[in-house]
Amino acid sequence: MRTTSKVIVGIDYSMSSPSICVHRGKIWSFSNCKFYYLTDKKKHEIDTPNIIGERHLDYACQEERYDNISAWAISKIPKKSIIYLEDYAFAAKGVVFNIGECCGILKHKLWSSNYSYGTFAPSQIKKFATTKGNATKMFMHESFIEETQFDISAVINCHEGESPMSDIIDSYYIAKFAHCQFIK
Repeated sequence: MRTTSKVIVGIDYSMSSPSICVHRGKIWSFSNCKFYYLTDKKKHEIDTPNIIGERHLDYACQEERYDNISAWAISKIPKKSIIYLEDYAFAAKGVVFNIGECCGILKHKLWSSNYSYGTFAPSQIKKFATTKGNATKMFMHESFIEETQFDISAVINCHEGESPMSDIIDSYYIAKFAHCQFIK
């Protein structure tokens, strides 16, 4: 898939802290990225020129929650984008069926809005970012700071490896990996 499109979207999708990185431009640069994320914590709500953190909408049931999150995500994706999501972590524990249902709603909305998308395995993203397919959130954070010279924790007021910071970093590397694969 080769394209001349210059908008890449990387999505680290979750129910608690989904993050989207929108990169514009043929040459990869952190300064060409704009980040969006959802949070449950007021202290993580921010609105800067390149990072926007919003609170989740209230919901009456899980289906409404999934619809709210997917509608938010669709609203952040520019038309004619190359879109990539982190695929399911098959070794994950916890509410994996809920996560699958939530992500399925997003994939359906992407499809019904005529967006095409792809997925990358979490290990591919980690290996791309750090050279280790099983890298920890802290190792991802260290790689991000080394590469971008930007300490996101100071802007978002959270600790290393914590959401939403780790989600933003993941969405950054998903977008960057897609850019390296498909923009020539």
